[in-house]
Amino acid sequence: MDGYLPETYGDAFVDVYDEWYGNVGDPFHAVPRLVELAGGGPVLELGVGTGRLAIPLVRHQPVWGVDASEAMLSRLAARPGGDAVVAVLGDMRDPAAVLPADRPAFAVVVVGFNTFFMLTSEGAQRDCLASVAGLLAPGGVFVVEAFVPGENLPKTTNRVVEPRTVALDHVVFNAVVHDPVEQVISHQLVEIRESGIKLRPSVLRYAWPAQLDEMAADAGLRLRERWAGWQGQPFDDDSTEHVSVYERA
Repeated sequence: MDGYLPETYGDAFVDVYDEWYGNVGDPFHAVPRLVELAGGGPVLELGVGTGRLAIPLVRHQPVWGVDASEAMLSRLAARPGGDAVVAVLGDMRDPAAVLPADRPAFAVVVVGFNTFFMLTSEGAQRDCLASVAGLLAPGGVFVVEAFVPGENLPKTTNRVVEPRTVALDHVVFNAVVHDPVEQVISHQLVEIRESGIKLRPSVLRYAWPAQLDEMAADAGLRLRERWAGWQGQPFDDDSTEHVSVYERA
């Protein structure tokens, strides 16, 4: 998508993010799992957004967050407890480059709810993994929550437009283009109201768990655990999502 930048998603969705996505990804179970993995040590969240995970996490240990959208970080700071999160504006492609030199080594680096896939190329994903490997404390882990590509992928490479919301005073259409070779899905949510049109673009580059494992290995990380969800459900061939825990090899 021409002109799409790391901050584009956050800037476009900040006004509806908490309403639409505030409870996605099972934060009720994600937070205690991350607290357990961190063991009281500092946590870094990539794509921290408005603090869906970071705000409840910071009640238990220090939490840092990186996000490319200044609008998202402003919303985070305005929420109760959000000012306790050390928020850093920058691209999560290379978090080590945007964090200050006096940062701690992190017990946990986490990227939740498909946010890793918002790095829109394989190269960007590889860069992120390599950067994260250098941020981990001894015994620290990198936790990735993502969907497993399968039936949830668009069934066609053609441009598809389908209604998402049809209401009395507005309608929202989802326009989708899928490139299965590059593993890239481009979305444009088009919201039409009497007052005007609002565009909310997003681009993601998905990867299968085996591909993530390969990229992680090339960055000096190895898979320690993989579950089908934050409750530690067994992961198998029928799983539609995964929580993968990587450690330094």
